Amino acid sequence: MDAVGFGFSCCCLQTTVQASNIQEAFIMYDNLAPLCPIMLALSAATPIFRGYLSDSDCRWNVLSQSADDRTEEERGIKNIQSTNWQFLRFKPPPPNSNIGWRVEFRPMEVQLSDFENAAYVVFIVLVTRVILTFKLNFLIPISKIEKNMVTAQKNDAARNGMFYFHKDVITANSLPEAAECVGCREVIKQQIDEEYTLMSINEIINGKDDFPGLIPLVNKYLEYSECDVDTRCTVLQYLQLISNRASGKLMTMAQWTRKFVLTHADYKQDSVVNENITYDLLVEWYLSLSWDLKVFLSLGDLDRSIFLSFPWPYSYTHWSSSVLESFCPS
Repeated sequence: MDAVGFGFSCCCLQTTVQASNIQEAFIMYDNLAPLCPIMLALSAATPIFRGYLSDSDCRWNVLSQSADDRTEEERGIKNIQSTNWQFLRFKPPPPNSNIGWRVEFRPMEVQLSDFENAAYVVFIVLVTRVILTFKLNFLIPISKIEKNMVTAQKNDAARNGMFYFHKDVITANSLPEAAECVGCREVIKQQIDEEYTLMSINEIINGKDDFPGLIPLVNKYLEYSECDVDTRCTVLQYLQLISNRASGKLMTMAQWTRKFVLTHADYKQDSVVNENITYDLLVEWYLSLSWDLKVFLSLGDLDRSIFLSFPWPYSYTHWSSSVLESFCPS
């Protein structure tokens, strides 16, 4: 990949969250940093570059490396600022504007369907609400986050990777509602020697015995905020997608694409994704989304977005109406 276009042409799913003041923006920025590699792996969608199947699932290293070799004329402050591709961006209010302090969450990869993209965006926004409302602590050393970023880009990291994450996100300042997620009202008040440990993405997202998990915390926040039934029903569909991706029940887009290439009749085990494979892959994507539309239009009065909580390119023909209704009962 011998041109800057291979980096800057990559698609991504950026989410910008506005804070009420600079202190709140700092809290969001610091606590979202450990989530960047987690969400990068969970949204992995870039296994092919320039017609070659890579051993990486994500775009991030390609994007970073495309801007690390500048000529003498290019080594200016303006150029450095415009090509500073961090996975989080702290955005002060622009002059003469009503726009406030913002934090831009940048690592996620764009998905094929609108529902998937919406699910990831809504999940990140809700996690920021959980952090601020429950006063949680996700902080770990930057060196560990950088190691996590390396892990996140490996083949099938969402299912097989182990990531450093904070052991006790619930602190002495957290609300009791957060502590209930781990089955107790007592929280950790003393300082511990090692505040982080290795966890799988499934454990981080869905929880384990001694760790609440982000989705249970989000659900607790929805109860705490007295979210209305219709909104919560929609949000639960998004959370189901995130949960299934984290647990491995659903493959990431990168893994599905990789499997399609590896099992294609024209693939010769040489990493080359030729024109026939590329064409068939695009057709498969198109047919998957078209099938989504056909089923969507046939669902009648049932909440149609339920169907999309199991995104392309899986077969939906074996689903019964009772299965669909179980996700969003009337």
